[in-house]
Amino acid sequence: MLRNEKQIFYKTLHGIKVPNGYAGNISRCVNIEKANLVGLKSHDCHILTQQLLPVALRGLLPKDVVAVLSDLCGYFRDICSKNIRVSDLNQHEAQIPIIMCHLEMIFPPSFFTVMAHLVIHLATQTKLAGPVMFRWMYFIEMYLGLLKSHGTCFRLKRRSRPKRLSLNDIERIQHETFHEWFRQHVDKLEQTNDINSLKEEVRMLARGPVDVITKYQGFNVNGFTFIAKRFDKCTQNSGVVVIAKTSSYASSSDRNPILGDVAYYGRLIDIIELKYLGGYQWFLFKCEWCDATSGRGVKKDESNYTLVNLSRLTNTGERLEDEPYIFASQAKQVYYIEDHSAPDWFVAMRMKPKGVCDLDDDEMMED
Repeated sequence: MLRNEKQIFYKTLHGIKVPNGYAGNISRCVNIEKANLVGLKSHDCHILTQQLLPVALRGLLPKDVVAVLSDLCGYFRDICSKNIRVSDLNQHEAQIPIIMCHLEMIFPPSFFTVMAHLVIHLATQTKLAGPVMFRWMYFIEMYLGLLKSHGTCFRLKRRSRPKRLSLNDIERIQHETFHEWFRQHVDKLEQTNDINSLKEEVRMLARGPVDVITKYQGFNVNGFTFIAKRFDKCTQNSGVVVIAKTSSYASSSDRNPILGDVAYYGRLIDIIELKYLGGYQWFLFKCEWCDATSGRGVKKDESNYTLVNLSRLTNTGERLEDEPYIFASQAKQVYYIEDHSAPDWFVAMRMKPKGVCDLDDDEMMED
């Protein structure tokens, strides 16, 4: 890379913040002036190789070079995954020699020491010895860290004449009147002695929450640790993604919307606990959401990375029909890396939950 490209590369690495416990503070290892990395630990090298390097190199090297390096990083990422399928390892065994041949076309012969050659055998070693996660020391170090920190906690309007309503109108009316209808409906059932058809939880929800709410700085859910955006300092634990059913229209005159799953990306602003009579409680995340419209607030790049524009927000809560809140149980975690080639755009990197393995396939390798 040229000097200015190196500066961009190291500035990108220096600006990266990852969730707490995901990796060390890599920015401390970046020397922008000298354009080098110093003081990296072995786990930091894993994170750089598997996740950060392909993102930081986007647009700085020729596409064929970036593609080969991304394939190599994907190879390490897959063999170090919690979920390893034998069929995937067979594909990696066949693919890694081709990747190494492509690297020989790019790097000088002095690069290919015995350490580089050993990469070819890692997929086979995983087939013979089992998942890598059971053979390295990081989970032991994490457990010792948890012991040291034990004890800490985080703290319908009537119209004059009939009119065909659009789905947007229906959703707006639902937001305006549902809570009143819900309370009146439950009251009516109680007055008609049909109370046995209702669960106590539903009755308490209809009465609404108590006046006092509790806010938290952090919250552990779904195997992730979330922290409100204003408390993000050296780490980044406020990134949120949620998959929601959303109606989409082909045009403004379209009367047949399509209901489908849409990924909404945002950042956590507040963690709120609502308490109800009977001891019931619900935890809500208030988030600032970027516009999920394709090309406007979310897009895919040539490398199939998801880019989001965090300056284009939607559902801010200014309108009654806005939905800035989600249940804490719905939240998945992401962290954002600034895109050096496009202002205001960030690469969204999805996190995997800690201590959770997806064993839904008989072909998975067993412990």
